[in-house]
Amino acid sequence: MPNATVSTYYLHAKLHRPALPEDYVPRPRLLAQLNKGLHHRLASITAPAGYGKSTLASAWIEQVDCLAVWLSLDQADDDLVAFVGYFVFAIRSVIPEFGERVLTLAQASSRPPLVTIISYLLHALDQLNQDFVLVLDDFHLVTNWEVHELLGKLLYYQMPCFHLLVISRHDLPPQIATLRAKSGLVELRAKDLRFSDTEVADFVQKTLPALPNAATIRNLTEKTEGWPVGLRLVTIAIRRWGVSEYQPAVLQVEDVYVFEYLVNEILIRQPTAVRDFLLKSAILNRFCIPLCAAIMGPDTPVLKIVDQLEREGLFIESLDKHKAWYRYHHLFREALLHQLEEQLPGAEIAAIRLRASQWLATNGFLEEAIEYALAGNDLKRAADILAEQGLILINEERWLLLENLLNKFPPAAINEHPDLLLLVGWLSLTRMQLPRIETIRSYLAEHPEAASLALEKGRFMHCSIHLFAAIKYDWDSDYEKAIFHARQALTDARPEWGVLLSYSWVHLGIASHHLLGGQAALVALAKDSHRVESISSSLRREIAVGCVDWLSGDLYKLLQTTRKALDLIQGLRWPKSSTMFHYLAGSVYYQQNDLDGAAQYFGMVVELGYGALPLAYVQSLIGQALIYQAQGMPDEAWRMSETAVNFGLATESPKNLLLARAFQAELALRQNKKERAVLWATQQEDTPPWGYTMPFMYQERLALPLVWLAEESPDSLHKAEVELTRVYDFVSQHHNLPVQIKILALQSLLYQAQNKPRAAEEVLVQAIRLAQLGGFIRPFVDLGPKMAALLKHLYMQGHSSAFLQQVLDAFPAARPTPNVALPPALIESLTERETEVLSLLAQRLSNKEIAQIMVISPETVKRHTVNIYQKLQVKSRRQAVAKAYSLGLLVDVTSST
Repeated sequence: MPNATVSTYYLHAKLHRPALPEDYVPRPRLLAQLNKGLHHRLASITAPAGYGKSTLASAWIEQVDCLAVWLSLDQADDDLVAFVGYFVFAIRSVIPEFGERVLTLAQASSRPPLVTIISYLLHALDQLNQDFVLVLDDFHLVTNWEVHELLGKLLYYQMPCFHLLVISRHDLPPQIATLRAKSGLVELRAKDLRFSDTEVADFVQKTLPALPNAATIRNLTEKTEGWPVGLRLVTIAIRRWGVSEYQPAVLQVEDVYVFEYLVNEILIRQPTAVRDFLLKSAILNRFCIPLCAAIMGPDTPVLKIVDQLEREGLFIESLDKHKAWYRYHHLFREALLHQLEEQLPGAEIAAIRLRASQWLATNGFLEEAIEYALAGNDLKRAADILAEQGLILINEERWLLLENLLNKFPPAAINEHPDLLLLVGWLSLTRMQLPRIETIRSYLAEHPEAASLALEKGRFMHCSIHLFAAIKYDWDSDYEKAIFHARQALTDARPEWGVLLSYSWVHLGIASHHLLGGQAALVALAKDSHRVESISSSLRREIAVGCVDWLSGDLYKLLQTTRKALDLIQGLRWPKSSTMFHYLAGSVYYQQNDLDGAAQYFGMVVELGYGALPLAYVQSLIGQALIYQAQGMPDEAWRMSETAVNFGLATESPKNLLLARAFQAELALRQNKKERAVLWATQQEDTPPWGYTMPFMYQERLALPLVWLAEESPDSLHKAEVELTRVYDFVSQHHNLPVQIKILALQSLLYQAQNKPRAAEEVLVQAIRLAQLGGFIRPFVDLGPKMAALLKHLYMQGHSSAFLQQVLDAFPAARPTPNVALPPALIESLTERETEVLSLLAQRLSNKEIAQIMVISPETVKRHTVNIYQKLQVKSRRQAVAKAYSLGLLVDVTSST
């Protein structure tokens, strides 16, 4: 049998299309109806249990002339993220490249909003270029309104290659059924699925070829009223005990209670071992031979019984071609469970579930193991299972799965189990919920059970508590304690605990840098070189090195660090951690005024969205907004800022929300919405002392003095001066060079507004000197015309240098240079990248093809295209190419001789 592991997560057995039974009766009239579904977006088969819905769908899939995949749903799929995971997993079983971007959501730190998931899936489905059918069996088990809304939105849009077949006991939910009014739905119902007289005769001929008279056949047709499962049950009974012993007259249409009665009749006639097996194995949603042996005990001939049930067609079906996994027909299982509850005491049933849970946990079926333990009323066992596998989930960054599993427990149970509370702490860490982390850390540090955990769990608990302490002290600017606790975490951690090592290295590097400087921080990180045992661990430590490079203001070395890391990442499935390197590379290019390069790297993080590291995602959104603003696209810039705010709200992250709203206030200033920025500033409480400075490009704490500078009143200028002085003292003491440059630039504007030209000139000279070390240009350009005037004055005063000239040339007023004439009707020259994209557009290539040629993302191509349209004042590709030829930006080589 297949041996699943916790890293597998998805069960291939759920993709198995039920095999057609030997007594299958062809139903061409129904298959013809389903064939019409290929001309529509949705087909449905809805009827009560026992109408052969799955059999009919399986027969149709067998003969349909296009790609198709089957997905059997269960109660665990009644969750948006779980459903989407299996949705993508199913399609990827036949189209391996499908939904790469959607997969990143599995590693999201927080549950993405429905609209984001819909957007990702729509984009993936839109890439399909051949007809494809997805069958969702047992859809009635999914009652989550978000799942219904998701499918409704996917079906609303015209995607000619994607077709959905839904199999359900209940009517379709309103979000999906609306297609009925638009003639976008093919439906089969119970009345369509009833066996006709001819089909009953065909079925009986196959199952009971020696049935003596037509009268019995007519009786079967009349009494079953064409109910397929009732007919099958009657023929099983007649085949085993003869027509004289079995009277089908008791059967009255599709009645579940009658079905239970008939099942009971069959059970009574089974040998004791078979009857016992049927009842006890009914607790399992799906089963295999070893699992059944675990719940039945060594004295039960499980393999022999399963073979017998298969031969007799007793409502058992295989879930894979190897016949490793099975399930009962749903109606048959429900009847068996009813009998089980009547015949066995609750304690014995609970014990069976716990034996199943033990086997499932041992073999890596994490979710099912927990569910059976909880169903068996053993909360401690369920907690132990999750605690045992929680470390694996953390190392694989499966945060949403971890959250779903924790949600199965009542809050009181989590507080009683320190190892579960530790998992909550890790979830809080990924969401930057710092006060909650500290509360959990303090509680765990004093919890008596935390100290008595088994060796492996106790060791991870010990290291995690030290890491949480390192984070607390780092944010509190107590760097000596931060270094001590980060060291303790690193000393005792196992090499395979990659995520814990990553956080520990980052906070060791940052705290060491703030306390001792960049070189000392790099030396501190090098001391742990013995823990770099793999590419993965090397990459995680490079994140810390990159953070130190940034804080040191060494953009050239940082670019080397990120390039080295991104080269190592090639071919690895490492989306979340790789986003930090993409973000840092984007930051370098932005600061050095290479907006195209910055947009490429920021865009990769933005495309991943919720699949990226949260802070890297928010900072990349801010970076994209700054680029759009610099390129004269304020609406796009504001849209990016709104996305950042919405992300902070959706993830309930105070840090990210504060960051996004502070930037939005700063962006409002740049877009001449001063009132909005001032309103934000008045809503801020007294600013606390400057604390931990993240190694990120945008620092939200500088938004307030920037707004005060813009107000230009004596009081606001005084507040700005006090704050900038306080912040500068802190960051210079703790060696944060990028923030020092920004503050010095702001102070020069402040002194100029206070009519202190000499002071303004002095700090600006200092800012230029520091900025030249790493090639920082944007800290000056982003401050606008007033800064340009100060720099020009500085230049005229004899402080000329190649770097100062480079900064001046970067201001919008300095472009285009007098020697470059713009073609008529071109409002702004095209960049080198835009010209390259334009030439490829002229070759009628798609965005995807252009992206592959230029080694950039399709989203980046789209941004270049938008810029080209705006500069050429056109609205389409054809118009852009035509105007480019007319302006001489493109040369028509076919017309030259």
